Amino acid sequence: MADRSKFIKNTEFALGAAALAFLFALLYLNMLIQSRDPDIWLHLKTGEYIVQNRAVPQEDIFSSTVSGKEWIDHSWLVQVIFYSVFHLSGINSVASLCAVIVLLAFLFLFLSTYEQREYLVLSVLMLTITLLASLIRFNLKPENFSLLFFAIYLYILRKHPHNKIVFILPLIQVIWANCHGFFILGPLLLLIFIVAEKTKRHLWPVFLLACAASFLTPYGYKGVLYPFTIILGSTGKIGIFYKHIIELLPTWQLGPRAFLPYLALIIISLFSFLLNHKKLNPAYIIIWLSLLGISLRINRNVIFFNFAACLFTVDNIRAFWEKEGPKFSRGIPGKAISASKYILIIFTAGWLLQKNAAILNNNPYYYISARDCPDKAAEFILKEGLPENIFNVFNHGSYFIYKLFPRERVFIDGRTELYGGGFFEDYQKILNINEPAINNLLERYKINTVILSDNLPTVSGLMAYLYRRPDWALVYFDEDALIFLRNNERNKALISRLKVDLNNRPVTKTGLSATHARFAWMFYYLGLKEQAINEAKEALKIWERSADAYNVLGRIYTAQKRYAEALENLRLARAYAPSNMETLIGLGDLYMEKREYAEAIRIYKKLVDLYPYKSEPHYLLGKGYHAANNLKAAIKSLKKAVGLNPYKDKYHKELVRVYNKG
Repeated sequence: MADRSKFIKNTEFALGAAALAFLFALLYLNMLIQSRDPDIWLHLKTGEYIVQNRAVPQEDIFSSTVSGKEWIDHSWLVQVIFYSVFHLSGINSVASLCAVIVLLAFLFLFLSTYEQREYLVLSVLMLTITLLASLIRFNLKPENFSLLFFAIYLYILRKHPHNKIVFILPLIQVIWANCHGFFILGPLLLLIFIVAEKTKRHLWPVFLLACAASFLTPYGYKGVLYPFTIILGSTGKIGIFYKHIIELLPTWQLGPRAFLPYLALIIISLFSFLLNHKKLNPAYIIIWLSLLGISLRINRNVIFFNFAACLFTVDNIRAFWEKEGPKFSRGIPGKAISASKYILIIFTAGWLLQKNAAILNNNPYYYISARDCPDKAAEFILKEGLPENIFNVFNHGSYFIYKLFPRERVFIDGRTELYGGGFFEDYQKILNINEPAINNLLERYKINTVILSDNLPTVSGLMAYLYRRPDWALVYFDEDALIFLRNNERNKALISRLKVDLNNRPVTKTGLSATHARFAWMFYYLGLKEQAINEAKEALKIWERSADAYNVLGRIYTAQKRYAEALENLRLARAYAPSNMETLIGLGDLYMEKREYAEAIRIYKKLVDLYPYKSEPHYLLGKGYHAANNLKAAIKSLKKAVGLNPYKDKYHKELVRVYNKG
């Protein structure tokens, strides 16, 4: 009987260990595949500057708009590390480094949760849920180092609070303070544990040393104040960024795929506290509530809550089971629990195997996409010597810093705290064609060159606006970017040599369906419908499942009142991309044109459900309600659209029309 019990325990442990190994393999591969961050190019260029000049910048050197403004580069040490790795062996090695850093963070989390062999299954299952809830934060960011140091803090404070090893925390704090602005989490964890647990009062010297260590940066007290400035600023003018940048949005706005695993972790961890309510750890409660609050409000903080919730859940369940377990271990309840453990182990191991196999079929390396990095357009600017004072989109500012500095400086990039809320408002007014302001702003910032890339719907309004205006000339056009020059005497010779005539542009046989579909959208937004139709049809010759091509045709046929053809193309688009935003917009617009307002509203509601953080779905729903004469609902939806993006004139005009009608 003893041998049988030992065999069962060994089998259970072996299965749990195998599942753990697969989990870490999955984690590493996911990091390699999912790592996409436009700011990586800023980090690489800054690291290069620091290495070459042997100095950490104290003010902005990369932009033409806030040049010379004080800049707290809180990630300078990581930037040096990133650049050094990149310089030696390329971007794939930077991705691998980030994967290793996150892997180490999860390893320390596992070590924090693991106590005895019989609880291995519990640790593996909680780590799996934590992994799923954290996928949205897997990226090439200095934040990865913060996650590692946070995990080390948790491990030491959980496992070795009375060991001399705690005095390594101030040394870690010195490195952390020079790696990322989340370094304040270290002293805060120490303070919470000291205040909440009598057994950890001896950690006061460690806390004071960690606080002192935070000042050992190139910025001194200003570096320590930086994260508090950001926190306080989030409710002021700089709060505008929290409406427009995806990683700063509330977690619940990201949609079910991102939110549900995180919600599951909230529910499971809360249940564990209720389960262990008689022996609650006050430090755990304070940390859990604090991190829950900041992670609900800003999704970039999710992974820190996930780590803490994982550790606290395992600790709570283990404490409960050690006290109450004997009551459940006999008879049917015990057998049911034992069986469920095996089922969960097998399910987890099987799922991880399947997931790893699926990932291995992809290319687990960082690839440089032209959509992320419009290299040809940047090379064109350098080759042709286009004039300074460039306007660029937010997401590509970092890449243009990497490619164009020091010859050219950017309009904006990802350093939100540097530019400030007022400047970002100006950027949004230009991007959204705010009629009262756009021309004055282009003059104020002396913009001579406009490069439009990134997501086409985002830049479509500005590209159409500039294309129609005689004081701007299109000088570059490819599937990734358009470049306009101010049409003045200074640029006359350049425009004469480089001006692009799209009216007589033939269809270029690229052999790539996606390229032709992209061209089709660009022509559509520019109002060149025949060229758009030709490109869309060329895309479908190459690949008959191109949802983008069907969408373009559907939009154009709707405008031409060819409703049957429009509906057929939009239905095909939805069959191949059912949740695509442009597909649903096209269908809704078709029903609006046909005055089938109930159907249009149904489609727009679906759009709002899928993309609650975007303004356009709310605006379209408001228009649908207005057309259906449901003015109260129309006002509510339009106010939401205006709240999300107050810079689009059409939102305000539609809202005024509804109010006047009422």
